[in-house]
Amino acid sequence: MSLVSVLLPNYNNAPYLRECLDSLRDQTFKDFTLVFVDDCSTDGSVEILNEYKELKLHVIKNKLIQVLLMRLMQDLR
Repeated sequence: MSLVSVLLPNYNNAPYLRECLDSLRDQTFKDFTLVFVDDCSTDGSVEILNEYKELKLHVIKNKLIQVLLMRLMQDLR
């Protein structure tokens, strides 16, 4: 189990996703898990994750947009 989890919410951010993932990959601190939460993206964002096999990834694909917000609110309670 990783010491830190990085939450990355996503909705059609493919143009910026590689820059974000490159930055995470290049961190000197390596003991983290990336929790990637996708809200029904249609731009190939989820497929980009396949290029980053060296990252510890947990992918959540929401079937409904804005489910992420509801989940976060529940978790914060």
